Amino acid sequence: MELLEYIKKPAKYLPEGILKLKEEPMNRLYIYGTDTIENTSKTLSEFNIEIAGIIKKTKEDEYSQLHNNYFVYSFDEIENKGEKISVIVSFYWSKNADLLRQLCDSNIINRIYILEGAEYAWNLMYNPEKRLFKHEKMCFIDSYYKGLIKRKLNYQYMYDNINLFQQTYNWMTDKNSKRTMINYLNGHVNLKTFPMESTKDIYPQYFTKDIIKFIDDEVFLDCGAYDGDTIRSFYNQTNAKYKKIYAFEPDKKMITVLSNNIQNIPNCLLMQIGVYSEDKKIGFNSTGCGTITSSPTDDEFNYIQVAKIDNAISDKVTFIKMDIEGSELAALMGAAQTIKKYKPKLAICVYHKAEDLISIPQYIKSLVPEYKLYLRGYFDYASEVVLYAVV
Repeated sequence: MELLEYIKKPAKYLPEGILKLKEEPMNRLYIYGTDTIENTSKTLSEFNIEIAGIIKKTKEDEYSQLHNNYFVYSFDEIENKGEKISVIVSFYWSKNADLLRQLCDSNIINRIYILEGAEYAWNLMYNPEKRLFKHEKMCFIDSYYKGLIKRKLNYQYMYDNINLFQQTYNWMTDKNSKRTMINYLNGHVNLKTFPMESTKDIYPQYFTKDIIKFIDDEVFLDCGAYDGDTIRSFYNQTNAKYKKIYAFEPDKKMITVLSNNIQNIPNCLLMQIGVYSEDKKIGFNSTGCGTITSSPTDDEFNYIQVAKIDNAISDKVTFIKMDIEGSELAALMGAAQTIKKYKPKLAICVYHKAEDLISIPQYIKSLVPEYKLYLRGYFDYASEVVLYAVV
């Protein structure tokens, strides 16, 4: 099947939630609450969206009559008009689940827009104590669209490289992998809010059971060990039956946390270096998740030592996982001899750069043509996508 049949060129390159918001009649669209009013107003201004006014969350709201040239109303005033409206949430929804429920139950509200969709979904999944929920009236406007646009995996990029994308698609071993790839691309090309929801994998990330089959003498390389979360998962998934774990983590800020978290994991060696295509000292941006950079600030935390896996490990490697913020291809190049010699299981993140979805499969296949490739996503939005390679 031709990949372009599933990926349609967008009429407007705008986030899906924003397109819905733009369809709302201006005289029926209100901001509800003022806790985050400045950020909400900034987003609306960015997309030239007009509103009819602001609805106060409580009587004690500091805004009384006029704010940013918009009239401020109580909910009773709006309700007395007897008109159906839509609202944009501008209060701390993580602390006000009951208020969200009340808005969903209101007969006068058609739709409720949540501006931080990815954050809402994350809290919904991992913080159930906040009593968050999904409702048919809710429409999520995911702030993650800014990252998608910055990644530049747009229609033109895909069209210009369609032969390589098509080849990657053809290489996918099962239907789930192909659907995952289609949803991931649509998430970028058409800026879908939660494109991966229908294909999100149910198994622990990096250890999808219908792909990964463990052996008792696993030698596992966790490249980008962070705080040890994947190592703990590996330990549990293998029932502690393995030979050795190598935890590669170059971020000096994480070393103490990682060391403490894996101290009770047997046969786990902490490697305070990064993996790359050569052995060298290199610039490192230590903010956020940590990325290699060509222009670090002059700070000890912004330089790290990196090494080729081929030089750093002499064991028979059976499993390599990589989540290293865009340096995956370079690290694979530094592991070329290891991969060709031992053909380890690979679980490689392919969502950090626009080219990852084509360049990484191409390189892996050039090393070991018999690798079978799979693709799985582990969150609702276009992120946390892992390419598996197994023989």
